[in-house]
Amino acid sequence: MTKFYSKEEIDFLKEYAPKIGAALCAEKLNRNVNSIRTKLCRLKISSNIDSSISKEELSKINFQSSFKDLNLDFNSSRTPKELAYFLGFFWADGYVREKDNNIIVEIVEDDANNLKPIFDRLATFSIYRRKREGRQVQISFRYRSKEIVQFFVSLGKYAHSVESHKKILNYIPECYHIYFLRGLIDGDGNFYSGNKGCHQFSIASSINQDWDSLILELEKLGLNMSISATSSSSGNSSHLRCSNTKNIKKFIEILYKVKDNIWLTRKYNKAMSMLNMIDEKTTNQVKKE
Repeated sequence: MTKFYSKEEIDFLKEYAPKIGAALCAEKLNRNVNSIRTKLCRLKISSNIDSSISKEELSKINFQSSFKDLNLDFNSSRTPKELAYFLGFFWADGYVREKDNNIIVEIVEDDANNLKPIFDRLATFSIYRRKREGRQVQISFRYRSKEIVQFFVSLGKYAHSVESHKKILNYIPECYHIYFLRGLIDGDGNFYSGNKGCHQFSIASSINQDWDSLILELEKLGLNMSISATSSSSGNSSHLRCSNTKNIKKFIEILYKVKDNIWLTRKYNKAMSMLNMIDEKTTNQVKKE
């Protein structure tokens, strides 16, 4: 893979290549010397060796980058909960762009500000802001890596994918599945309370989505889901739904049992509001009896 140069690396080359040369810059940056020379040529930075610099001064020249690579290996990840959450959110609201090897999550600015601390613990994402007339500001989190794009494609995440969630669920250790579900729900899920005290939980996706594996995963948590399809002027979609209040209550309690803020706040608040309504109704019924 061609590893793109960060701003920190370019700044290092600008400062030190004219003093210590390409070979030593390559050593300090842990890069191939030919790659360094090519980059210096493109940046029009001269490569020289200042003979007045002592060995002691050279030893003190070090490069420390704040850039964090996206590590998808649960065995070595220092933030496995955040990783599982990100994978769930990415499965809902992200996409791969194979033409330039980017993975992208594009969401409204308020949600992006909420989720940025979680994403920042995982990797250094490039962030882009887009404002279009009459629409909310959109923020894109992007990470460029051919290997990661190919990895996601191999697990069934690609343009217009309707594959089941089986491969990604098998990849994630079962103890972190709850965080994958949090991410998936924060992207494509909805907790809805009606005027007559009815409650629903749903997850939306493409019209031909294969739901089988996700249904089995949710059944483990006590949710019996039904599949429905919706057609509208904006397009066709498929939904998993559950309207059993008792089961939804149990699911919310399991989903957010650990209070660690690894969630989208507005979705968490909506779920907690539903839980409070259910508990209040149950309390009132007991009092009447």
